[in-house]
Amino acid sequence: MQDSSRVGMPVDGGDNNEGELRSVEETLTGANQKGIQEVCEGLANKIDLLAQRTQALEMQAEQLKEAAEKSSREIEKLKAKNKQGAERLES
Repeated sequence: MQDSSRVGMPVDGGDNNEGELRSVEETLTGANQKGIQEVCEGLANKIDLLAQRTQALEMQAEQLKEAAEKSSREIEKLKAKNKQGAERLES
């Protein structure tokens, strides 16, 4: 009578499914590598988009800085004119 815990097991103790397990492992490894590659490509695309947005924001910031400087110069001109007008009124 055969021990039921050893049904399907070779006498030498090896695994009947060793080849199948290796095949499944290779498939999973390939899937993991493909998944990792897809994730990396997705991240690279997101990084590219962020770089483009950053560049656009930097350009906008530069434009705002220039506009602020121009406004500041205009304010100084108006202050000078206001001061001149006030001086004329006093005299």
